[in-house]
Amino acid sequence: MEKKQNNYECEGSHIVQIINDAFQAAKCMGESLVLLDGYYLSIFALMKRAELLEKSETMLHLLTKAKKSCRAYTKPGEYKGKGRPRKKGETIKLQDLFTSRKSEFVEATVRLYGKEETVRYLCLNLLWGQKLYQELRFVLVMYGEKTAILVTTKLDLDPVNIIELYSFRFKIECTFREPETSDEWIWVSILVKSHA
Repeated sequence: MEKKQNNYECEGSHIVQIINDAFQAAKCMGESLVLLDGYYLSIFALMKRAELLEKSETMLHLLTKAKKSCRAYTKPGEYKGKGRPRKKGETIKLQDLFTSRKSEFVEATVRLYGKEETVRYLCLNLLWGQKLYQELRFVLVMYGEKTAILVTTKLDLDPVNIIELYSFRFKIECTFREPETSDEWIWVSILVKSHA
């Protein structure tokens, strides 16, 4: 187990350090939600978060943006007692859902970048991560001609809240440089906490 842990900490050292620092900040603030760039939807981030949560009562949630090529999985069907239990169900290319399930998108008015806007969204809890298969909440958003796939570890977070919270990422980018040190991510966590 130690060898496996060292491998993922080495390969994902940047994101592991960010999660470590955000977790330390959450110890002071209580339950926290950290906004992260799309790059940070990674197995390294989820594994490190899970490891830290096992050792503490501190709750740290992540909210980020998935790549357009992101694939997720449905939950496996009921185990019928033959062979190994399946860890995942059907593979879903999330970008395809903007077309195939367009009629299921819900319209909502949300506050984005300081003004009210109309968006349409589809919210799904799915498994993600090759060989990890962690349940995450995905919110597919249609905003004019644009689309985005948002994702969080907080499975009960309201989809509209997810969309509005992620819009703060833009404000943070305007306020700070692109993070070069983990300290800046701690400030992101504080901003989100104060909003919630």
